[in-house]
Amino acid sequence: SCERHQGLSSIIQYYRNNSVMHPSVPDECKPILLSGTQRIPFPSPLKKIKMPKKLKGSDAHLDDERLMNKGALVVMLIL
Repeated sequence: SCERHQGLSSIIQYYRNNSVMHPSVPDECKPILLSGTQRIPFPSPLKKIKMPKKLKGSDAHLDDERLMNKGALVVMLIL
């Protein structure tokens, strides 16, 4: 829920080590950082990222479509 992660640094710390950042997850489903209108790199993870549970042992193509249809995009702004 939103209440757990308040403030930009808290949100970055949560997502940088989250399974949504795994290479198997489509870029369109990952959070992004913006400075004005420019996309900037998301900080590197601090630990090994585990494959999302929904992708383990299943057809990744179908799961990509499911992820895209859920609209899991999180946009964070840096002012």
